[in-house]
Amino acid sequence: ELVTIGVKIDLARGLPVIHVNFLGYDEQAHRRGPSSLFAHWTLKGIDDAIARIWRAAQLSNRRHYDVWVYSDHGQQAVKPYEKLYQCSIDEAVARVFKQSGLVVESKDAEQPRGIQTQRLRMLGGDKIQRLLPAQVPGANSNTAGLVTVVGIGPVAFVYCKQNLPAATSSILAQALVAKAKVPMVLTQDEVQQVYAWTTAGRFMLPQQAAGVLGPEHPYLVEAAAELVALCHHADSGEFILCGWSAGAKACSFTLENGAHGGAGPEETSAFALLPADAPLINKNRDFLSPADLRETALHFLGRSADSVNAESNGWQGGAESSRSNEQTSLRIVTYNVHGCLGMDGRVSARRLARVIARCNPDVVALQELDLGRARSEGLDQAQLIAGYLEMEFHFHPAMHIEKEQFGDAILSWLPMKLVKVGVLPGLPDKPQLEPRGAIWVEIELNGTKLQVMNTHLGLSLRERQLQTAALLGPEWLGHSACEGPTVLCGDFNAL
Repeated sequence: ELVTIGVKIDLARGLPVIHVNFLGYDEQAHRRGPSSLFAHWTLKGIDDAIARIWRAAQLSNRRHYDVWVYSDHGQQAVKPYEKLYQCSIDEAVARVFKQSGLVVESKDAEQPRGIQTQRLRMLGGDKIQRLLPAQVPGANSNTAGLVTVVGIGPVAFVYCKQNLPAATSSILAQALVAKAKVPMVLTQDEVQQVYAWTTAGRFMLPQQAAGVLGPEHPYLVEAAAELVALCHHADSGEFILCGWSAGAKACSFTLENGAHGGAGPEETSAFALLPADAPLINKNRDFLSPADLRETALHFLGRSADSVNAESNGWQGGAESSRSNEQTSLRIVTYNVHGCLGMDGRVSARRLARVIARCNPDVVALQELDLGRARSEGLDQAQLIAGYLEMEFHFHPAMHIEKEQFGDAILSWLPMKLVKVGVLPGLPDKPQLEPRGAIWVEIELNGTKLQVMNTHLGLSLRERQLQTAALLGPEWLGHSACEGPTVLCGDFNAL
């Protein structure tokens, strides 16, 4: 509730990027397992919070916000190592070292609490922190002997106080798999070649990743690269213990029933719900990582290395990358924009242009555009929309009220020339009816000339019949210059 209230305040302030993190499901998945009913129950509260944030974002008077929803990781169902094998990972490692003839002077380490209690310390102030004192990893773990073991969820690090020969490291890695039942052990040699040890044998990473992670792993190449990077990290141990490998019983080295941070398929999978035209940094791949979303936000704020002057709602405008003078088909959009008035009562030419851009059109016929009208802040909506779409335009005002104009337009990125604009006939006995007009342009595509007309017919049947007859007559569709492919579009008000 506090997080949601804080987001609403930031929305009212008009901050450019607001990042929200809901921990409820993650905490309960750690504690009870990712498929537990209680963990799933917490998702209802998160859904409700997202709905409230979305509504507040749509009502913001400062910006046109998008709401992106993503999970930065999944949760792997695991069992605590201690419950599976009735000893802590510290004790198991010490036993393996002793059985291999290495002297280990260690004392039993107090089992650290699960990760959820460490996060809880941040939520309750001094009282909670005194109740759950901070635990320093490895503070009680084998510090008197040869090794120190630090378990962090489904990954544990084994630090040795002396350098071990390569042959000894290999023997210990095999023993940790065979005797300590560790699903996977990672080591590296003098030239930083990384090896993964499992019950199936030794595998080189990343070359033989399929033998360790399984050929069906959804992110085989990426997960292998991350494991290699983990081994190369300056603070990694001589041995890295992983609680998951293909075909093994998944475990965590802390007290939890759901884990993330390892290479399991469920841990490395996530989801993102984004607008179709979200301005993501193109990585030439078919998935996103949390780092990609962060880079996009920095790019939007103008803080990334290749940043541009991003616009206020994160949309960069036209789609010239999809345009080609060699194309042989044409996409035409017709749209009554109602003065760019949205269903939420707000007027925004930019937001409407974004809707049009999602259609990736070549030609756009618009009706009910304002020019200089008080209701739309005196803006030239046709010019604004054309600018956002990076198109040229021709506008015809069918109605003048003092300095205010109201009418139709045709926009295109293709070569275009204006042929004719004019007023269509109305009913002589009803002069109070809104005047109607039409606009005619000629567009060229690969040497072919296309005639495009846009109109907005009247509301009554008699009025539309007169206007239709005029459009079919010699002034418009029957004109001698109206040859070749012809498209008539508009709002015909016909039921």
